[in-house]
Amino acid sequence: MEAAEPIDLDLRRSEHRERLAKMIGLLGSDKAGEASAALAAIGRVMAGTGMDWNWIAGLVRSAAEPGDKRDKLLARLVNERIAAAAPYRYAMRDGEARFIDETAAMLRDNVSAATTGRLERALTIAEAAIRVARGPR
Repeated sequence: MEAAEPIDLDLRRSEHRERLAKMIGLLGSDKAGEASAALAAIGRVMAGTGMDWNWIAGLVRSAAEPGDKRDKLLARLVNERIAAAAPYRYAMRDGEARFIDETAAMLRDNVSAATTGRLERALTIAEAAIRVARGPR
């Protein structure tokens, strides 16, 4: 049996990373042969790029690590907006100030612990309090 031709992808290009991500996603397929075909294709990509499964494991590990620059920037921006609403806590409904405080603590500890929904709600509460306190314009 002849070895399959390696797939040469440039993983610095987003469309090529997307293609590899789709292959990885197909590993969970319940369609006959699809998962094994995806596994074979990933093997060919790794052969073509010189990467191996340890490289993929490293990507997963690094993606799960909190504290990258983007997370830190997001935490800082949300915390700044929440802090801007602090003088207007009186304009918040019951439980909202506590929710804001809990969210700020989460962002200080680990931004990944705060879900997108939680961040949206905290920002909505902060914006509403600022609007109410400033009154109509």
